[in-house]
Amino acid sequence: MDADQGSNGLISYSITGGNVGNKFSIDASTGQLSCMALDRESVQQYNLTISATDHGSTPRVGTCKVTVKVNDLNDNNPVFNQEQYRITLLENVTINTSVVNVTATDADVGPNSEIHYTLDSDTGGLFRINPSTGQITTAGMFDREKNSSYIFTVQANDSGLYDPRSQKVTIYITIADVNDNAPIFTKIPYTKNITPRMGQNEVIITVQAEDADAGSNGQVVYAFEPPSQLFTINLNTGKVFLRQDLNVEAINKVHKLTIKATDQALNPSEQKFSYGVLTIKVGNPSDSVGVLRFKNLTYSAYIKENIVVNSVVTTVKATFDPPSASLITYRLSNGNEENIFRIDANSGKIIVNDRSKLDYETKTRIRLIVIASSENAYGYTTVWINVQDVNDNTPRFSQEKYTTSTWENNVRFSYVTKVSATDKDSGQNARISYSIIAGNCGPNPCAHNQPGAFDIRASGIIHTSIRIDREVIDSYRLIIQAKDHGSPPRSSTCTVKIQVVDQNDNEPFIPPPQPVDVNEDTEVGSLIIRITANDVDVKVNPTYNFSVDGNPNNTFSIDRYTGKINLAKQLNRETKASYLLKIQASDSKHIATSDLTVNVIDVNDNRPVFLQDSYSKTIPEQTKPGVAIITVNATDKDTGENSRITYSLQVAPVDGFYIDSVTGTIYTNKTITLKHNAIQLIVSAHDHGQPQLSDVTAVRIVVTDINDHSPQFTKPTYNKSISEDMQIGETILTVTAKDIDNAHDNGKIDYSLKSGDSDGMFDIIGHTGKIVLRGQLDREKVPVYQLTIVATDRGTPRRSSNAIVTITIEDINDSKPKFTQDEYYVRVNESVPSGITIVTVHAIDADIGSNGKVVYTIVGGNENYLFVINRNTGAISVNVTSHLDHDTQPIHVLRVEARDSPVSSIPKYKDYAKVNINVTDINDHKPVFPLAKYEYSVPENSPAGTQVFVAHAVDKDTGIYGKLTYQITEAQDMFLIDSTTGKVTTGVVFDYESTNSYVFRIIASDLGANQDIKQVVVNITSVDESPPVFSQTAYTMNADFSAPVDTVIGKVEATDQDTGPDGVVTYSFRVPHKYFSIDTLSGNISIKQPLGERKRRSLDSLPNVHNRAKRQVQEENKLEVRASSNRPNSLANTVVVTVKISNIGTSPNTSVESGGMGTLTLVLILVFLALVAAVFIVVAAVLYFRSRKRNMKKSDHVGVPYDSSFDSVDAPQPPARQGSLHYRYDPARHEPTTSEISNQSASSGRGSADDGEDEDDEIRQINKDNSKAEVMVRGIMPDSGIQQDQDNLSEHSIHDHQEYLARLGIDTSKIKIEGKQQGGLASSVESMHQFEEEGGGEGDGLDIAYLVNSKLGEVEQDENLAIMDGTRQFTFNETEPSHAGSLSSVINSEEEFSGSYNWDYLLDWSPAYQPLAPVFSEIARLKDETIQPKKQPTKIVPQTPHRTMLQSLHTNSKTMPPPLLTNAPPVIIDGYQDGRNPNGHMTSSNSTSSTQLYSARTSQVASLPSLPRSPISHESSFTTSPAFSPSFTPTLSPLATRSPSVSPLGVGVATSHASSGQSTPHRSYSKHALTVGHSSESEQELRI
Repeated sequence: MDADQGSNGLISYSITGGNVGNKFSIDASTGQLSCMALDRESVQQYNLTISATDHGSTPRVGTCKVTVKVNDLNDNNPVFNQEQYRITLLENVTINTSVVNVTATDADVGPNSEIHYTLDSDTGGLFRINPSTGQITTAGMFDREKNSSYIFTVQANDSGLYDPRSQKVTIYITIADVNDNAPIFTKIPYTKNITPRMGQNEVIITVQAEDADAGSNGQVVYAFEPPSQLFTINLNTGKVFLRQDLNVEAINKVHKLTIKATDQALNPSEQKFSYGVLTIKVGNPSDSVGVLRFKNLTYSAYIKENIVVNSVVTTVKATFDPPSASLITYRLSNGNEENIFRIDANSGKIIVNDRSKLDYETKTRIRLIVIASSENAYGYTTVWINVQDVNDNTPRFSQEKYTTSTWENNVRFSYVTKVSATDKDSGQNARISYSIIAGNCGPNPCAHNQPGAFDIRASGIIHTSIRIDREVIDSYRLIIQAKDHGSPPRSSTCTVKIQVVDQNDNEPFIPPPQPVDVNEDTEVGSLIIRITANDVDVKVNPTYNFSVDGNPNNTFSIDRYTGKINLAKQLNRETKASYLLKIQASDSKHIATSDLTVNVIDVNDNRPVFLQDSYSKTIPEQTKPGVAIITVNATDKDTGENSRITYSLQVAPVDGFYIDSVTGTIYTNKTITLKHNAIQLIVSAHDHGQPQLSDVTAVRIVVTDINDHSPQFTKPTYNKSISEDMQIGETILTVTAKDIDNAHDNGKIDYSLKSGDSDGMFDIIGHTGKIVLRGQLDREKVPVYQLTIVATDRGTPRRSSNAIVTITIEDINDSKPKFTQDEYYVRVNESVPSGITIVTVHAIDADIGSNGKVVYTIVGGNENYLFVINRNTGAISVNVTSHLDHDTQPIHVLRVEARDSPVSSIPKYKDYAKVNINVTDINDHKPVFPLAKYEYSVPENSPAGTQVFVAHAVDKDTGIYGKLTYQITEAQDMFLIDSTTGKVTTGVVFDYESTNSYVFRIIASDLGANQDIKQVVVNITSVDESPPVFSQTAYTMNADFSAPVDTVIGKVEATDQDTGPDGVVTYSFRVPHKYFSIDTLSGNISIKQPLGERKRRSLDSLPNVHNRAKRQVQEENKLEVRASSNRPNSLANTVVVTVKISNIGTSPNTSVESGGMGTLTLVLILVFLALVAAVFIVVAAVLYFRSRKRNMKKSDHVGVPYDSSFDSVDAPQPPARQGSLHYRYDPARHEPTTSEISNQSASSGRGSADDGEDEDDEIRQINKDNSKAEVMVRGIMPDSGIQQDQDNLSEHSIHDHQEYLARLGIDTSKIKIEGKQQGGLASSVESMHQFEEEGGGEGDGLDIAYLVNSKLGEVEQDENLAIMDGTRQFTFNETEPSHAGSLSSVINSEEEFSGSYNWDYLLDWSPAYQPLAPVFSEIARLKDETIQPKKQPTKIVPQTPHRTMLQSLHTNSKTMPPPLLTNAPPVIIDGYQDGRNPNGHMTSSNSTSSTQLYSARTSQVASLPSLPRSPISHESSFTTSPAFSPSFTPTLSPLATRSPSVSPLGVGVATSHASSGQSTPHRSYSKHALTVGHSSESEQELRI
């Protein structure tokens, strides 16, 4: 309150301190305090300073303190101190072992921060949690071998009375292994028959025991107990070997061995073991007492788990065959490690020995191995004891106490919670029924027929059965019983506390208040009355307010939370005597109203006030007594006695006058004379209140002429508008008044300011009436001034009049906008829709009109135009063309400008605020594996824990939603996956012979339950574990001396315990034999060539060629046969075959001299004729080629560079490649072919040089029954290289590439590849092949020079032989067709060299072609006439014989085309890679350069300038390409673009010869190398 009047008593309110965050505001006029939304967790209490300032010229200020305490609202979830918990427990921990203590905190206070914990998912009764402390303990026993991990969630709930809040956290439990399982032999007993010839260190059998434990606890070692002098066992593999060669004492006997299998627990005292039995029969032991056999091979028995001790389980019986009277005894060999049973040694009865370890829940089936023995006879049987369940386990709840809540008024059958109990029994003993046995009607038992509030289903789900009213019962404590269906049944209970959450379903009620009397002088802020509304709900206390027009003139205020009504303005009964207040009470849903009457009680707070400050009266002189001169009038605003006024004359009474005390009329009491020109009277008016108040006035009585006219203004009111920035001293306006009195004093006027200028802004010049500005105007403080101007004359008494001057202040733009906050903070979800306001900024400008209008603009932080702002309201929203993305930008900081909008000529003012927008993430991306399918391989016998691969999925989310976990859905026991890294490892040791492929699925999951599932195929690759075993230790065969070629003289046979490609047995001679050969697959040994006379060569007459004497085979031949799978690192075995030749000496061709002298003469004549014919052929060939070369020089095509395709087809050049991939051949991946495992032939499909009449081995191999070859091709050999072949290396290369990108977080599915690069990687890898298989170019490195050398033996040739043969070296452009393995290449064999080729054999022989061969031949002949050669014709320069090898290569190097396409793989010769010929001798040193040239890696790339290549090539010149995959099959190599086709026999290089004239197609031979010319450009020369 301010006791001053006018502007001095006008008060303005403001907050001058303690307004943290500008949360509070106050109405400057009424003082009403209001606030924005408060956060108790940020500020719990505000201490505000309120200032009240008057409007006097020197403002005065008063202050007060207001304390605002912020009450808590349950607006915070509990928060766990970890995002997840990971714990490892040993599987043998005891019940009630502490696992982990989960802790959550809540920022609220009171009940809103009190947290209790529950298990939110079923743990199978193995874990429990303390609801108060969060301590998790074990409640059951664990078995890692059954379940190695557990995942469940814990929920933290606060104790808010309404809207309780909760949070969950995931618990990951890993069960660590302890050594609780003994090794178990997979078979008992093991039996094996061996031959007496078995040698030392040979494997007899492999035993195996399995241990379900992990790590070293599951690793098993083997030993004989007691040790054996004759046999030994591998500690780790279980392979049993002969310690020494078998002696006489060991043969024809049965050896009984006891094997002890022990695991490798780190603590030796914890190691467990078991025993197995191995029976080894050597030779044919005699059964002196017969065979001991059990009646049944297996026995089965069924017993209850609570069977009585000493009860007979079953009886086993063994007998002799034939019958014998020998005593038979029985004993338990295996399976009874815990001594649960015992057996009667004589009767065979199996009896319960210890029932304590007989538990159906631990083991449902027990396998016992029983041994019956009598003297040296043994018998074995297996007894399966099936344990039957009894009801010996009580149902166990997953929690002893459950806490939950439910809303009142929920419909019937609303879900409340779920309890879960488990029973370790099975069948009916484990079937559980739930029931509510107490607490269903609150704290009191249910009355008769009173329905319970809840019901429980068979699944354990608790739901409401009635509509629950919290106002009746606010919480329930249910006792739940879980009962199984065993006989007798067993049961247990748990407690479920259900808090009923209040709903606002009741209206508040205000008791009608009585009228209130309030004195009008009651101080502002005083409490008038407190209104209390009643509401039985507890959700929110009612809030109070006045209804519309329910608080006249805002005289009162009401506290919205307490209902207190206070006086807001000073009462004045004289203005308003009573108030009718309309009050509302609201619970946010319902509103109650009531009326309150406030009567204002009068107090004597108003003094009497005269209507005039002074009175004046002129009377003529000689006025008579009793004449009424003047009446003074005073008023009192009070009522009653407080307003009754009495008048009196004060000071000393003036003679001649008196006053009426009631009316205030002054009378004369005598005649007035002129001796007093003016009489001054003081009149007093006082009321009758307490205390008594009064007022005085002066009455002047002039006895003269009366000034009876007052001055009159020319206008009754004046109005003037001036600018706020008007300069001090300027004239605003001039007022004018006139007085019609004639007297000088009566007509002279003076001007003055009476009121309206409380702050002294104006002045008036008294004699002119000019109003001037004396102070600086501020429209924002006072917009309008209303001045009262007085014009007074100078008569006696003076008379005056008033005029009103209204001065309006026009606004200028002198105030800047001001934001209500310097910085705004807002948190929004990234899924917020566009157009929705996410925050509103607000600025205030004290100016008016356009000067005070504020517009808003985003001036910073909105580079991507994600946000828009309403320029008028300041509302910020997401742009309709955009959306928020937490993963792209989680925080946005906007700079917002607020500026006013004056006319353009006036300066504009601005203010800035910062808006911080935190974009929260949602789970809007699912994990994605980069591959559609994973396929890997693992070698068998790899130890458990071997890494298979690492799976990696990509999730574009961040934070918790971007963290992925991995799991395997099938084959969990076989494979393990790290849930965090995705590393997949083996869980067991695999056996290829058991299962060679596994298929399972991997799942990548994020915390939002999004998943991606992909299939994984793991192939188990074979490892050669067992060598082949021959059926005999030695073989003896007989052969007739005159037997024809291909006669089978015997057969060897071996078996291999392996399966797959490692189990296929192939046979070969360790050292090739001249007269005998062995079938690779069948083991048949046959005669390779006649055992009698060997024919002479037709070159006997040639120089340096000596006649060979007739030879005779030895009577006894030792052949060493080798059996193996012929795979890398495969195991092999050998056996000696003795071949005895009978009837030696009886053959008619055994003597060289038998032919007589006539035969020798005939041979000489034939040789001479052959030489003549050869010379003739050479001369004719030379003449022909000279003529042909002259014709070629005349042609336009002279000098065209050699086309590197083997059929001379011109083809366009392919597009240039950006790069190529290079692979090295990996022998571990190379599958051997039939060609690789055969070493019987040293030829490559051409006739034999030793005997022209004998069919060549390789030709015979090709023309054999193809069924065996087909089996080999399908079983162990890659096919022809067509599409169905699997190129594992290439696939894995791409696979690994994509996996590597996935680990880097790159999504390969979105990589754009344009143009020709699309698919480039796949096609490049798919086309990578190299000549490795079937004797391909870069495979075995076979040198035809060595082959020729080995075939010709002692035959020596020189360059004259080539001339006699009619051949000569070709020039660079002259080629000769030569297709290795084709029909045309048959004449290139040794027979052609010697001149004794068998043409009948040539005409009769026909290889078995694949159906594609003629197609490829036709393709090879096609030419593209539109392709022009890229190079200019090259002139051929003859070379001298002494040129270097490199020069020779550039002009004359020729290669053989690739091998023939047949349906049987070609047989190649291995063993020459080290430079040795078949006889084991090193080749001549002269062949060093040739040997280097024939290197498998350099012969094609580094040394050969032009090679035959695919007819599908797109280049006119050859460019070598190393891009071959290891699995490429060379039979189709000519069709691979840019791939050189090289003969599997290699290419030799001969010394160049100078030539002149035309060149003749030829082959040139040297002692150690063969050079094959290029194919001719003539199409006819491609044919024979």
